[in-house]
Amino acid sequence: MFGFKRKRRERIRSLPFPKKWQKILEKDIAYYHYLNSEDQTELRGHILIFRNEKKFEGFDGMEITDEIKVIIAVQACILLLHRETNYYPTLHTILVFPHHFYSQVKERLPGGIIAEGEQGRLGESWYRGPIILSWENVRRSAHDHNDKHNVVFHEFAHQLDSESGENEGTPLLPQ
Repeated sequence: MFGFKRKRRERIRSLPFPKKWQKILEKDIAYYHYLNSEDQTELRGHILIFRNEKKFEGFDGMEITDEIKVIIAVQACILLLHRETNYYPTLHTILVFPHHFYSQVKERLPGGIIAEGEQGRLGESWYRGPIILSWENVRRSAHDHNDKHNVVFHEFAHQLDSESGENEGTPLLPQ
């Protein structure tokens, strides 16, 4: 990573964590209280950088608030704990819908038939593109540490996987 980017991130990480954001972590993130104090400190630093570098946009009347940004950021940054990171380098924008959304899909069926249509989604991750999330599902997962269908973890794991240049199911990890 370039020296100026590293220095800028160090400066951002050293800023005080906003009290309003801390209240969101304590109230809305069920698993935050399970982290030890060192992990909480590391996570808050990641959130500061993530919030500084990523753009959030609302769709279908969704107004983006600090609460939405922090709840998405904390879940995305949990995946960065204890690893050298470049903060999802090909991701610049997170698009947020109030509920599920529809995407155009094209599927190859047996016999060479291609089916096209719309499919309901809770999230999508695009290589060198945005992540798209359903706020309803993001919020539910944040409040339930036993949720086995966390859409933020899932879509941001795709971003980690694509850091190698391909989506092959194997993110770049240390030996």
